[in-house]
Amino acid sequence: MKTFKCPCNKGEVREVARPGRRTHFRNIPDLEIPADVSIPTCSACGEEWIDEEVAARLDDAMEEVYRAVVAAKVEGAIRDLKPFIAQRDLEQLLDLSGGYISKVKSGKETSASLVSVLMLLAEAPRQRIDALRNLWMAEPKEEAERASLPDESQWTVSAGMEMVVHSTRAAERTPSLPRKGRQGGAVIRIAQQYGAEPSVAA
Repeated sequence: MKTFKCPCNKGEVREVARPGRRTHFRNIPDLEIPADVSIPTCSACGEEWIDEEVAARLDDAMEEVYRAVVAAKVEGAIRDLKPFIAQRDLEQLLDLSGGYISKVKSGKETSASLVSVLMLLAEAPRQRIDALRNLWMAEPKEEAERASLPDESQWTVSAGMEMVVHSTRAAERTPSLPRKGRQGGAVIRIAQQYGAEPSVAA
C-alpha cells in the first residue's frame, strides 16, 4: 500500500511488521499477532489502519495461531486430568463418544466450550470431577451432605503410622474408646488403620 499522512498530523501510515503485538481474537483476549504480518500503522501515534484486505490477511494468520494455542491448552488439560480420571470415564462424564479424547490428543480440532470445561476441571481435578459427577445425578446431593462424606484420598496412610488421640483423662469421657489402658497418665494411641486395636503408651 502507499503511505499516507495520518490524521494526527504527526506521522505517516505505512506497513509495519513487528513482534510483541497482541489482539483479542475469538475467545482469547491476548493472542499474539505473528511478527511477519504487516499492518498499516502510524509512525507517530501508533494507530492501525485495517481495511477489508488487511482484515482478511490478519484473520487467516490469527486463525492458525489460535488453533495452535487451543491445541496446547487441551493437551495440557488432558495430561493434568489423567492421574485423576480414566479417559473413558472422562468421555462418559462429558457425554463424548468413545475414543474422542484420543482423537483430540492426535490433533483433531474441538470446540472452545469443550476446551473450557477440560481446563476448568484440570485446575482442581479431584474436587471438580466429583462436583460435576454430583451435578449430573438426577438428585444431586447438597454440598453440606457431600462434605460430611469420608474423603477416600485421606485413607492411604500406612498402617504402622500412629496418631495421638488424647490423654486418658479425656478418654474417660469418650465412651467409644475401650476402657483397657485408661489408668494413670498414659496416652492412648490408635493406629491409622481402621479396626486396629488401640495401644497404650506410658
